[in-house]
Amino acid sequence: MHLFDFVQQLNFVSELKDGTELWFGKGKFDDYCIYVSPPNHRTWFPLDREYFEVLDALAEEYGAGQLYSDFIRIYNSTDTNIDDLVLEEIQRIADKYPEERDAVELMFSILYAAMIAEENKEHTILGKRIKRLGIHQVLFEKVPPADAAEFSKGKSWRRLDAMCKERGF
Repeated sequence: MHLFDFVQQLNFVSELKDGTELWFGKGKFDDYCIYVSPPNHRTWFPLDREYFEVLDALAEEYGAGQLYSDFIRIYNSTDTNIDDLVLEEIQRIADKYPEERDAVELMFSILYAAMIAEENKEHTILGKRIKRLGIHQVLFEKVPPADAAEFSKGKSWRRLDAMCKERGF
């Protein structure tokens, strides 16, 4: 595939205040692989472990409750489509963390795109709740980010669904 053909397959998600762009593109399983393209840097593909690590570190400074509350504001507004109002909300949330503003905006933007991807998965039952489970594990259950990122792999949706319901979501 030529670069031009690849670029034609990308779908714009958002441009952050620092100029970083997020895109959806073709991945292993669907067309919702998240591409992060910072200005003057190499494009990369965020992993659950990476943004769970950022959340874990931010919780040390700002508290798990505050981060989770801000995440839930985005979670509750997430469906299958990109909504500019949610992207604006992410910017307002990021402004509450002045020392880490850009990192928070990036992390919540990636999480938003990841939840949209989960909601768009073919035959999804858990949808965005799978991301919420991982975040809950990291922030409140003190599961290491790498373990939380791998936790759902190989588990039945019924078991994961029950775990989500036990936690109230």
